[in-house]
Amino acid sequence: PFESWRSRGMDVHSIIADPQFMNPAASDFRLRNNAVANKIGFKPFALDRSGVYGSPEWRKRAEISPEMSSAFDNTVSAAEKEKAPGKK
Repeated sequence: PFESWRSRGMDVHSIIADPQFMNPAASDFRLRNNAVANKIGFKPFALDRSGVYGSPEWRKRAEISPEMSSAFDNTVSAAEKEKAPGKK
């Protein structure tokens, strides 16, 4: 358990809290409340101004291969199935 881990001096400054995203299921990661984010010094930013920008060559370097994208999607799907209600 996490508290046991912390009692051994690990992650003593970690914070476990709901970040209170607006609607993560719909990929809306704006914050409903900045209180939790403020505890770690997080400064909200405009999501539409994030990501890779610059020359076409530079943006191309940041692209994820279809294979890697598929592997990521499969990993997320498997994790969601593991967390499904009634799953032990």
